[in-house]
Amino acid sequence: MVCTRPEKDNGERKTTKIKTMRGINFIAVIKERRKTRTAPETAPFPSPEENEDNLSDVALLLRLYFYYIALDSGDQNDIRTHLMVMEKNISRIPRQIAQRVFRELCFFYSVNKNPESATRYMELTEQAYGQKKAPDEQRARAYYEMYVKRRYKTAFSICRGALAKTPAADGLTIMNTALIRALVILIHQKVSQSKNE
Repeated sequence: MVCTRPEKDNGERKTTKIKTMRGINFIAVIKERRKTRTAPETAPFPSPEENEDNLSDVALLLRLYFYYIALDSGDQNDIRTHLMVMEKNISRIPRQIAQRVFRELCFFYSVNKNPESATRYMELTEQAYGQKKAPDEQRARAYYEMYVKRRYKTAFSICRGALAKTPAADGLTIMNTALIRALVILIHQKVSQSKNE
């Protein structure tokens, strides 16, 4: 799919094509765009600092990608900020994107030890995914099993299954793999500690 946006060049109107095909590395694109961000009237993407009570539909969708950038860099403040804005506006986000937000909220609340919210979003994730095993769904489920249910063996089994698959080359899969590997290390540490106690 290709969409267009109008631009002005020396007073003349022209149209620039923007690829929105599935599989494009949005994280790399947005990082690059943010590095070369221009004035607000000509910025290619809405600023993440836009008033959260008056977000456009496009800005709401892009919040997810700004969140992924924060997650990839480990910026806890931005992770929380972007997720809370998306949660506040969850009813306005298209269903396909909302499914991603559900599992990221499950992941977030699991790590931050809020079992009630984590369970609510895990249930929504299960309803959305059924028997599918997408990498980010497995990541959310593994962290949920680890932090909320305290089932280390189950969490490890999910991690092992996710890591056994042939990894794709896109940025999101690489990030998911890194987060799953980090959880495997944490599980080993927890099991070792329990044996020594």
